[in-house]
Amino acid sequence: SAEVAESGGRAGMFKADLANTGALKDLVREIEQAHGAIDILVNNAAIRPNTKLADITSDEWDRVFNTNLKAPFFLSQAVLPAMVRKRWGRIINIGGTDAYWGKVRRAHGVSAKLGLVGLSRAMGLELARFGITVNVVVPGTIDTQRPHPGWYPELATGFAERLQRIPMARLGLPQEVANACLFLASELAGY
Repeated sequence: SAEVAESGGRAGMFKADLANTGALKDLVREIEQAHGAIDILVNNAAIRPNTKLADITSDEWDRVFNTNLKAPFFLSQAVLPAMVRKRWGRIINIGGTDAYWGKVRRAHGVSAKLGLVGLSRAMGLELARFGITVNVVVPGTIDTQRPHPGWYPELATGFAERLQRIPMARLGLPQEVANACLFLASELAGY
């Protein structure tokens, strides 16, 4: 927030339960009241439980889908009226390589992220006529702190196997993901 203010912008922190559709609409309304219409939406929240296929419960499946797929849809839906009125907007969904490669013990997360790709394609086709672009950024393996070692067992043994699948032979940097999002949010990415 301070960094944004130092560069001449305004920032605020808003909190919502992403699994609660009503809370998402309230969140968008609260942000619009504080800052005006939302022109750019980046759907970045996700959870990635590490659970054996046979042990995934209905509640866990729903929690993953509610956060990773349902929330991006309903947040996008909530910001659309203002974007359509302006005939301009950017929706950027953060995907994951697991959607394309698959991953053991992540059937729900893989399914939700692949669903996010399909959702983005459908939204992009429907919204293009309003000057609204919808894109998916798939960062790959990024050099960040991971919150729960049980969700990322590869951290215990290192990334040697994963690095072999990365053409650059290194982890990505958070700024590189941010740069891709900045481009997609800009006028330069209008087509």
